[in-house]
Amino acid sequence: MESIKHLTGYAETPGKSNSYWYMGALLTFFATGKETDGQFALFEGTVRKDYEVPPHTHSREDESFYIIEGELQCTVGDKTFNGKAGDFIFLPRNVQHSWKTLSKPARFLVWINPAGCENAFLDLSEPAPVMELPPDEPVSEELMQRAVALDNEYGIVYAFQTQQ
Repeated sequence: MESIKHLTGYAETPGKSNSYWYMGALLTFFATGKETDGQFALFEGTVRKDYEVPPHTHSREDESFYIIEGELQCTVGDKTFNGKAGDFIFLPRNVQHSWKTLSKPARFLVWINPAGCENAFLDLSEPAPVMELPPDEPVSEELMQRAVALDNEYGIVYAFQTQQ
């Protein structure tokens, strides 16, 4: 049996030191694989109405959403869930899913198990200078291509890639 590295406890408070702007979203990281020895990652996302993530599949981790404020629509396989504040939605690995916000704004916790793909967000983010959404600007084609390539490195494949 493999032994688990001893972890020390810690506390994290949301603030500019752990918050980032990522493709129109504000992400606040409470735990990454670095702090949890790769066991899980946890972050809060805040996004505008109509923010949408296209259909994709994770091959290495499960993803879960706990909605704090607003409404999300998540499609998981052939099921669609309209979640509101207080709802939990589970997105298992190897099942295609997508999501979009139905309200303005939406805030939610994202639990990634095991950790790892949170680094794709961190690698393409910039530190949030203020604790609010970044300016509402279109994401450049170059940044989208970088994001897809980096996600692929973390075992995430988009539906449009499998249809080519």
